[in-house]
Amino acid sequence: MGSESHYLTQLYRAAESSPAAKGLLGGLFACYAINKASSLLFHYVLNNWHSAEPWNSQQELVLITGGSSGIGKKIVEELSERKGGGGGVKVMIIDIKEPESTLAPNIYFYEANVTSTDSIKAAAEKIRAKHGHPTVLVNNAGVLTNGIILDEPESMIWKSFKVNNTLAHFLTVKEFLPSMVQQNRGHVVTMASMASFRTVGEMVD
Repeated sequence: MGSESHYLTQLYRAAESSPAAKGLLGGLFACYAINKASSLLFHYVLNNWHSAEPWNSQQELVLITGGSSGIGKKIVEELSERKGGGGGVKVMIIDIKEPESTLAPNIYFYEANVTSTDSIKAAAEKIRAKHGHPTVLVNNAGVLTNGIILDEPESMIWKSFKVNNTLAHFLTVKEFLPSMVQQNRGHVVTMASMASFRTVGEMVD
């Protein structure tokens, strides 16, 4: 913003000898200022009149569903190694299966079925008792089965709907969002599939 403002000021000074050019540049400068003010106001409105605080890994507790394998595992590894105001971010994994690899000291695993309110609540109570309230929730858990819709068992269709698309996301948000609202800070990230835009043969879910 500073360099743009300086550039416009220099042009305005250069056009002082021409009233028409001076008026035009004055109008452009006014439009520029209004646009910047509008962007700043819009930013604060979206953030409920609060400015974002610098990332501090020591203050963040990230919870990732389905973090034992696949994309979730990669997110866990990247976050656990991320620095910023201290060591790596403390990461909680909620998954129905245990990770196959050895976990770093700042990564913790809690077994839970993300389609069960009771299972999520039991894991959440353990996490809060030992680590506190999660400040970031990443809804990543998903299931994938190959096949065509005519051959897909009804049980797998329901499982896909519960884990990937709707139910699990609602249940985890209901469990972990209230503390974020109370603290007036936090993030909820929902992973989506490219299958919504690109179809793949024999991948009904």
